[in-house]
Parts: sequence; structure tokens; C-alpha cells
Amino acid sequence: MPLKTKYPQGSERNLVHAVTGRKMASDDRPEDLGCVINNVTTLAAVYHAVCMNEPLMEKGFTVTGDAVANPGNFMVKLGTNLSELLEAAGGLKAEPKKVIIGGPMMGMAITNLDRPVAKPYNALICLTEDPVEKADGQMTHCIRCGRCARACPVGLVPQMLAFYAERKDYDRYIKLHGLDCLGCGACTYICPAKRPLMQLFKLTKGTIAHNEAVQAAKNAEKEAATV
Repeated sequence: MPLKTKYPQGSERNLVHAVTGRKMASDDRPEDLGCVINNVTTLAAVYHAVCMNEPLMEKGFTVTGDAVANPGNFMVKLGTNLSELLEAAGGLKAEPKKVIIGGPMMGMAITNLDRPVAKPYNALICLTEDPVEKADGQMTHCIRCGRCARACPVGLVPQMLAFYAERKDYDRYIKLHGLDCLGCGACTYICPAKRPLMQLFKLTKGTIAHNEAVQAAKNAEKEAATV
């Protein structure tokens, strides 16, 4: 089924809904709705493993950004050092202010290129300006325009999630389905007040996951002590 090129169409929840019309809850998996999702890279890896007895050893990787001399796409071995890959792209033509591993919207900023190419990442982006740092100087209070809610592909209300996340009211954050956030960055991108919503939500979800892990460990200790 042809679909529109619409970010973040590739997320499992959005893809299942676009193709089948079914909605996934935060704790659902695609197979719970009768779906199996594989991208082209995975299918190619399955073919090489089953038909040619070749393990997954390489992947397509993009090196780009205005600080890179010769941006391009490469087939690289897993474990290749990022600094070596950057050198293959002609090196840096300017000192980058920000280096991102992953995509421009959902990628993670890094400070050290001495790390390997891993399966989860597809790109290295070197920028001469840091858009997040630049936005910090322009950030204002939320003006309640509602653009973040209209941009959210999951139908959340980032304005309200941010209100409770900033106050560390994790129970309210969870009740507002904050754990369903994809971390796509659409709300941050569209926000006229330049608020770092995605970064706040990632931090909040990480804190909630940590708290739940700590509580689970405590419960396991209590159960072990009563046996």
C-alpha cells in the first residue's frame, strides 16, 4: 500500500494505523494486532542469513552536515570507528559545534567520535551551529497556541505533559499517556516559544523507567525475604 511521505510515518504505531486503521496502545506490540513489521534492511539481512549463510556485518550509513567536507552514504562494517568514517568523508571543513549520532530529529548529541558504528544508528551529522543552543536564547514561556498538539502524531498534548514533567508529577504525566511519546521531536520543531519539549519528555520517561526498575528490585527483595 503506497503511503504518503510523512514524518514519523515509519514508527510502528503510526505505520500499523496508516495501513490497517487499527490503533496500538502503549503496551501493545504489532503482533497483538496481527501485524509483523520489517524494514527493507531487515528483510535483506534475513535473506543473506538464510539463503547465503552470511551474518549481519555491515550497514548503510550516512555522514552529513555543513561541517563535513564530502557528505555521502557508505556501506560500512559494524564496529567501524566514527572518526575513521568521518575521515573517509573528507574530514571536517569547519569545527562542528554539535555532532549528532542518528537522525536530525531523534538523534543523540555526542562529544566523542571514538565510538563504533552500531546497529541502531544510521547517520552521523556534524553541524557548525547548535540549533538547540541557539533556541535556548530565544525560549519564552508557553503561549498556549496548541501547535504542539496539532503536530503530535500520537495525539498527545505536549503542553500539558511539559507542565507536569517540569513539576516532576510523574503520576499525572503517565495518566496523560506521556509514555506513548515517540520522541519524534515534532512538538519541539513546531513550538514558536522554542521550548525543548522532546528533551524534557525523554528525560522524564527515563526517570520513570528508572524509578519503576528500582521499585521492582525492592519488591523482589521483599518477596525473597519472605520466602
